Amino acid sequence: MKDDTPIEEGVLNLRLSDVRAWLQCPRRFYFEVLEQLYPQPATPAADAASEVEYEVDEEFVVTERPAKRRDEGTLVHTIPEAHYRGEFDGLDELERLEAVDRIIDLRAKELTTDIHEKSWVDARRYAKASARGFSTWIGNEGLDVGKEVVAVEERIGDRLPFSRAGGPFREFQLTGQPDLMQLDHMTEEHEVGDHKHVQTLKNAGPRDSDFQLVGYAWLYERATGERVSWAYQNLMARSLQTARATPPFYRRVPIAITDDKLRAFEEHLRTTLADIAKWVNQLDLGRPPGHLRYSETLLCGWMCRTQLVCDAMSSGVQGSWQETANAYYGGKYSEVFDD
Repeated sequence: MKDDTPIEEGVLNLRLSDVRAWLQCPRRFYFEVLEQLYPQPATPAADAASEVEYEVDEEFVVTERPAKRRDEGTLVHTIPEAHYRGEFDGLDELERLEAVDRIIDLRAKELTTDIHEKSWVDARRYAKASARGFSTWIGNEGLDVGKEVVAVEERIGDRLPFSRAGGPFREFQLTGQPDLMQLDHMTEEHEVGDHKHVQTLKNAGPRDSDFQLVGYAWLYERATGERVSWAYQNLMARSLQTARATPPFYRRVPIAITDDKLRAFEEHLRTTLADIAKWVNQLDLGRPPGHLRYSETLLCGWMCRTQLVCDAMSSGVQGSWQETANAYYGGKYSEVFDD
């Protein structure tokens, strides 16, 4: 394994999204989490609502790739975050629309050095069409009446001793970063919110046992001792003003967080972490990554950021995965992938 893996002083640091990646495809977990093979975002991030000019760190920007659907989702995601941070408070409708456009353009500059390339123009356009009505929808529906924003994009975590791990680590440090935490003053209980950009609202939304949403609730209760009663997703449909783009474009889908759900999640989590521990320990003993099973699904062609270095794909791997990664991401990024 690489020297910069998330194992530090006997602790394996994982995010909930890393555990979910394992559940989707262990080989994706290997590439993304242990070998860290994916494009890095630009740094530093700017305050999206400010007019402050900043320099994009080009060393960490993949400049020659087209915008992908996930980039569009990243752009859309900035608008609910700005809304719940209060960045649209006091603005009239026209000022809010202008702020939405500015925020999305600034976020795009963190992802690419050429926001005028056609695919990025299209991504920005769709993102703006999807996000412009978000604040109006929240207000008109009265969805947040009586609720106080407790945290926006704040990391929570807890350490889990794991005596059976052996090998290079003894504990897991598990963290999550929910999009939103709110306090409902009617029930005096907390709610966790997640924002999603979807192709269509039909059949969209979390399953009743959604791993990540229930995981956020579980982590928040362990970290703060505060009861989380509900989790929900704010869904934003990918839309433009066309004959086929008909309302509604937004929907909130809730799930109740019960004690039974939390117990089932913890049991599932600990079983999954035991599986991860076994494979990581075998990697530490020198077993090659090829033994990791993969799950070939539609995620391979759309969501997976490591598809071009995975031999599960139909294109295969020409030479070693290091060579493939360097060829795709460009020669100047080769030092990122060197052993």
